[in-house]
Amino acid sequence: MPPKRSGKRGSPTPAASAEGAPAVDANAAWSRDLEALVAGLLATADTEATLRGVASFVARHLGAHRCSVILTRPELGVGHVVTSLEDASIRNLRIRLDAYPEVVAAIERRAPVCVGRDDGSDLARALEPLFESRHIQSVVVSPLLVRGEVIGAFFLRTPRGGPQLGPEHLERLKPLLQVTAVALDEALRRGHLRGLGPEPDALANMRRLVGGLRHFLNNPLTAVVGFTELLLRDRSLPASARADVEQIQSAAARSRSVMESVANFAQGATTGRTTVDLE
Repeated sequence: MPPKRSGKRGSPTPAASAEGAPAVDANAAWSRDLEALVAGLLATADTEATLRGVASFVARHLGAHRCSVILTRPELGVGHVVTSLEDASIRNLRIRLDAYPEVVAAIERRAPVCVGRDDGSDLARALEPLFESRHIQSVVVSPLLVRGEVIGAFFLRTPRGGPQLGPEHLERLKPLLQVTAVALDEALRRGHLRGLGPEPDALANMRRLVGGLRHFLNNPLTAVVGFTELLLRDRSLPASARADVEQIQSAAARSRSVMESVANFAQGATTGRTTVDLE
């Protein structure tokens, strides 16, 4: 008689099928939702709706608590937050890329970067203070490429205790990342997004106006400060008059300082800038 089959090989047992059913259902739901989302996004010309739709889908299906899309200019070392799912206030925020080593790594490698709090990598060690202070489990950044050039990055984080994201998750996100890159490129091409290119005309005009005012006011202010200095050197100047001249000199110096501050701000001086977190 042939030996009895143990059931350990061949077709799965009913119990194994039952255990596998939730995963199969989850994968089917992901594929179904992803197909519907991509079809809807491709049918709309609303860039903001496209980007928010992508961010919402990823956060819902991957358990991310921060999901942002960033335009980047690596050669300038800056980025521009186009959309953020959880915090609309940072939309249009300009950021320094060197404050985000994971974003820089993704851009330089031209490939996705996945960093977990316990993965022991150099990036994980660099981000350890962030993981601790922000209670983060993992960070994922995928560069957005169009015609071989990086134009932005897809940025997300999962909270501590949440899922540990890895390359397999990004593989499933490929269709969405392609839609996101195309939407950004199309919006830039049509002028719907200013991005990080040439400054708007209004800002350029403001810079010229402030520069002209500084030049116009600097000459009389210099004269006022110079003449008051000469008057204060006159020992015969009465005390009451000296006090008045000192007030004039102080007011002129303050006016010059304010004008310089406004001019520096208009010209984009780097003094006083601070690093801002995407959260």
